[in-house]
Amino acid sequence: MILRTSSDLSRDRKPRSLPTLLLLTAALLFLLSGCSEAADTSGLAGSYVLTYASGPYTVMTESQVREQCLILILREDGSGEISGRDLDGRIRWGLDGGSLVVDAGSIRLKGYAENGSLLLEESGSGATLRFEAETQTPDPVAPDVTETADAWLGDWYGWWKIESELGSMPRSWYDCCARIAEQEDGSLLLTLWDEDGTASEPIAELRMIRRGETIEALGGYFLFAEVREGEWRLERPDPALYLADELHDAEGERFSYSIYLRPWGKPWIGAEKDQLPFYYEDWYLPAIRAGEKMPDRIPWQKMETKRENPGD
Repeated sequence: MILRTSSDLSRDRKPRSLPTLLLLTAALLFLLSGCSEAADTSGLAGSYVLTYASGPYTVMTESQVREQCLILILREDGSGEISGRDLDGRIRWGLDGGSLVVDAGSIRLKGYAENGSLLLEESGSGATLRFEAETQTPDPVAPDVTETADAWLGDWYGWWKIESELGSMPRSWYDCCARIAEQEDGSLLLTLWDEDGTASEPIAELRMIRRGETIEALGGYFLFAEVREGEWRLERPDPALYLADELHDAEGERFSYSIYLRPWGKPWIGAEKDQLPFYYEDWYLPAIRAGEKMPDRIPWQKMETKRENPGD
């Protein structure tokens, strides 16, 4: 089994309803391409979070704004990205006569920067958006964990799913968390749990060892199967870990499954909507926006978006 990065993944997601102003905001910021003038990099590059949004007759409540988890990335070269609950795309930005201009395809947002805030307006719709500086790091796409010698160490969040209907294992999809920690003897302990379990009752636990640019299993288990020495191998993440393989069910028939993980605490910039975990927008984004640590149990029972049976 080889753990590797991948973006060729898909899933069915439930539709979500939005207030009128929210639809307007999404329309303004669903970014396709841009062609602004070259950006003046006057210290504006960085990561910004939406804190206020209004239209001609409506003002979003604080809770509605927080629910969007809208993050705007401005890079030094004039490029950028937007990521939030219901949109994901690219932008171009720059300064025009002292005004900050953000190009979103055929839509242009114009405003100014002041004391770490961006105030942008769209003349056609009358929408006003305010973003506050979130971090001094302009590009959160590449997590810091990938820049260290032990890129595998730390907390991870993502999903695992059964992809086939062979045997007694039906198609299913679960959010999951993982932790890779160094042990006193120098080995690494990988613990993986999903929304039905906890860190103390995981679906996988493996002891692993460093081998050059990879870490390999010394032994452990996944679901009801033993993982033998060398059967799992993790290559350096960039930034995701992906595993696809097969197992035998209780009747001896084979089924295929996959696991996809990204470092905890980072938005999934660049990920396709159908690649996101089921509870990514309902739980994960609000949790990392609040600076929360990865929990030992995924609190799916408290979320508005629920499956009747987790994994369906």
